[in-house]
Order: sequence, then C-alpha cells, then structure tokens
Amino acid sequence: MVGLHLRLATIDDLMTIVELATAHDPDEPPVPEMVRFSWESPPAGETIMRMLGHVNGSTLGYFAGRGPWTENEDRFGGIRAVLPPEQWTEGRFVELVGAAEDWQRAEGTTTGLAHVRQRFGLEVALHEQLGYREVRRLSLSIR
Repeated sequence: MVGLHLRLATIDDLMTIVELATAHDPDEPPVPEMVRFSWESPPAGETIMRMLGHVNGSTLGYFAGRGPWTENEDRFGGIRAVLPPEQWTEGRFVELVGAAEDWQRAEGTTTGLAHVRQRFGLEVALHEQLGYREVRRLSLSIR
C-alpha cells in the first residue's frame, strides 16, 4: 500500500478497532465491553500486539498476536487483517497481511497463523495464495 503507516494501537483506539471490525463483519459486531475486557485481560503469559495502519488519512487495522515464548522454542504468531469494505481491495489486503507478517518475523515468529471466517471466501483464497494452508477449524457457539 502506498503510504502505509503503522503504529501501535492503544486502549484509546478501542472504539476505532470496534468500528473497523464492525464495518468488516457487520453480521457479528464486537461488543465494546468484551473487546475492552480481552484487551485488558489477555490469557496468562500471553502478549498481544495490536497495530493500526493508516493510508491517506483512512485507518486500516490488523491485530497481530503472539503467545508465551521461551528460548529455543518455535514461536507461533497469529494475525487477523481487517479492512473496511470501502477500503478493501485484493492488493490492500495482501499488503496488510504482508505488513503483519513482517512484524511477526521481526518478533521471531517461526510459524504464522491467520484468523479468517469461512464466509470470507476471498480472504481465505488470498491467504492460500500467500502460502497459508488450513490445518484446523474452530467452531464457536455462543448462543
């Protein structure tokens, strides 16, 4: 993405992240209080990094997480790329995933994983083109 600027997201960006996630997936908007809770209460020993990307004054976001790491251990890192529909293009999505991967590599990640809902078929296909392969699916039932 031409002009992509990244910065660490802070708790003050919580509503921006909620808005990005809602625009990306309006069928399942996040509950701000739950996002705040997950932000302030990560699993024991786990560090989660959230980055915001800005292009031409528009905010684009991704979340990159990493787990509890010890020396001489494979490091797994997860990403979730989020672009609002009005900003979404294949090129932007691929570049945003690339930026997340670059950050993960700099952190020492040896194995990356992506969080993508099945109904986002194009995003799944683009991840596959980038070399990701499906290993596991997670079924969630919150009702």
